[in-house]
Amino acid sequence: MSAAPLFWQQPLRYMRFASHEYPAIFYSCVIGAVSPAILLVVPPVRRRLGYDDTPEIPHSYPATSTTTLNSLLTTPLSLHQDLANGCGGIIWPAGECLGRYVVRRYVDSATKPKEESLSGKRILEIGAGGGVTGLALISALRDAQDPAVLSPDASQRCELWLTDQSNMLDLMHKNVALNAMAEIVKVGVYDWGEPIPPYLVRGDTEKGHKVDVVLAADCVYFEPAFPLLEKTLVELVRGGTVCLFCFKKRRRADLKFMKRIVKVLECREVKDYPEYEMCSRDSIFLYEMTEKKGKGKQ
Repeated sequence: MSAAPLFWQQPLRYMRFASHEYPAIFYSCVIGAVSPAILLVVPPVRRRLGYDDTPEIPHSYPATSTTTLNSLLTTPLSLHQDLANGCGGIIWPAGECLGRYVVRRYVDSATKPKEESLSGKRILEIGAGGGVTGLALISALRDAQDPAVLSPDASQRCELWLTDQSNMLDLMHKNVALNAMAEIVKVGVYDWGEPIPPYLVRGDTEKGHKVDVVLAADCVYFEPAFPLLEKTLVELVRGGTVCLFCFKKRRRADLKFMKRIVKVLECREVKDYPEYEMCSRDSIFLYEMTEKKGKGKQ
């Protein structure tokens, strides 16, 4: 029986010997040896692939943080988060998911069809909370020098309304100011189930109001409010209005809401976005809602 090789005399032979005789120790040493290289190489590769570093979890609220939605935004979006006036005061995963989707759909020139231009359009976010979805969209339009926000012709610029209950007004105003969007983004109170607010009513339209795009992220969370949310969506989604509705399923009642809404609106699950598989695993779903076919003719 030959003696075990010595590392300093025959390093390659010794490593082969150790990998067979002491695999746990050998591979532990290998992993430990390459760890410094991993620390230097992996973070830049992750950023190049579009993965943000996980933001530090605030130890308490209120807190102000920034996000680029996985590097989709050139200018980081500043968002103040505060739970003092309700759970809508922080960023929820469905809001980030919808934010990434609308940026790709309406801003990314590689994926945006010509008819998806937001020039002259009115955008309404309901249950906005801190407004991450709508503000991300406007930030991306501004970074892209899109005429929808920079056109000298006011009629060609889009109009975004962030709406929620009155207890969220201060937070929405603060986030609009943090990102210097006061000239583009308006803030208002919109209680679900109540008549459409006067600021959304245009007398020259057939339906009495004109909203081109409705954004709703994580609005499915409080079961007693489901009938009010349904009533609001039915009133808003008329004619050519498109609603992009993203929510995280937390309980069976959430799916019951979707079963009700498909009876009154055309609902199509959106799957053509890069994070679809990841969001599905986290029970986050995205739907495009339009007026029920034939409803407007009745």
